[in-house]
Amino acid sequence: MTGILLPLLIGTFIVLQSAFNRQISAEIGLAPAVLFNSAVVLAASVVFYLLTRAFQTAGMAEAPGAAGFNFRAWYVVPGLLGFGIVAGLPWGIERFGALKVFVGLIAAQLVASLIWDATVELRPVTLIRAGGSLIAFLSATLVIWKG
Repeated sequence: MTGILLPLLIGTFIVLQSAFNRQISAEIGLAPAVLFNSAVVLAASVVFYLLTRAFQTAGMAEAPGAAGFNFRAWYVVPGLLGFGIVAGLPWGIERFGALKVFVGLIAAQLVASLIWDATVELRPVTLIRAGGSLIAFLSATLVIWKG
């Protein structure tokens, strides 16, 4: 049961964040809303980083990853994708409604995660996984089709 709790929590966060950003963008505009949201994320990230370092220094937590940091250009990709999420979801909710946007999002996540697992994580695409994903994808498509 705990394996499903984190995705459910994160999924709820995504809907709430996007809906709140849409309301904020209706008052101040999309660009300022994205900028403000990103500033809050930056501040929270700095606090998270500092707390993590403090716990590591105190010996209360293990340092994840290798010692040292070797920057690679592709490290900016997750941040750019995050920007696309933060800017795109409120915009989509405003134009199409939350249900259509998030059902489409779920359908896209199903396809993308199946491909990611098969090509990057090298997890086999079994008939059950592919069939379940296809059923969920078709269900999502029915919800947004002519809705």
